[in-house]
Amino acid sequence: MLEGMIKDNIYLTPVNIWNWGVKNLSSHINRYDDNYIKLHLMRSGTATVKESGIEFIQRKYYCKIGEFEEWLVRARNKGRWKVNIRYDKRNMNKIYILDSNSERFIICYLKPEEEPFFNKSFDEIQDYNIKKRNQEIIHREEQQNITNKMNIGIIHDIKESQKTVPKDRLKEYMISNIKENKRIEGNNYGLTQALTIDNKNKITETERKDSDDKKKDEERDYILDMIKNS
Repeated sequence: MLEGMIKDNIYLTPVNIWNWGVKNLSSHINRYDDNYIKLHLMRSGTATVKESGIEFIQRKYYCKIGEFEEWLVRARNKGRWKVNIRYDKRNMNKIYILDSNSERFIICYLKPEEEPFFNKSFDEIQDYNIKKRNQEIIHREEQQNITNKMNIGIIHDIKESQKTVPKDRLKEYMISNIKENKRIEGNNYGLTQALTIDNKNKITETERKDSDDKKKDEERDYILDMIKNS
């Protein structure tokens, strides 16, 4: 409360405070640009400038000033950095960077490759990010289970072979058996990953072999080396 309000015995309600201020402080009222007011009514956040673009909630943005000043080149050569932004969560086509060195704000647009997220809200994009992350976790767990079962099967084969195959032929038998398993798996993988063309003449491809599959191969090769060196 201001001293003048006490003298004028103003009862503190928003309307009374506003009316008193207009009457007594009108010469001190500041006027702001409409865009400035809108900007400061938006939500605040932090984006990261990377070599691949300006990233916010795992989506990539670009801006004309960033292209002119070669932000992405700087990010590649000197490392990424954070920027303060404003956004309207109802539509994430644009975000606005607050320039700390001036009063300007910089408009950033979703990159063309982010077209599936055009006109999407903040909540819709975040829901997609969460679902994708959960799917990746489930996929890794499934691949790890497959690897574990395969390793258990290999160990079982070794133990069974020790019972039936002479020791001087054990290494040769196990090596040939593992190679045959890898050949069969490779053929099966090739069938599931083949390119196909649908009725709309669009080429589609099933998900490529990822790092989990590579890890599985490395574990199998490790076991193979153990057998060779035993």
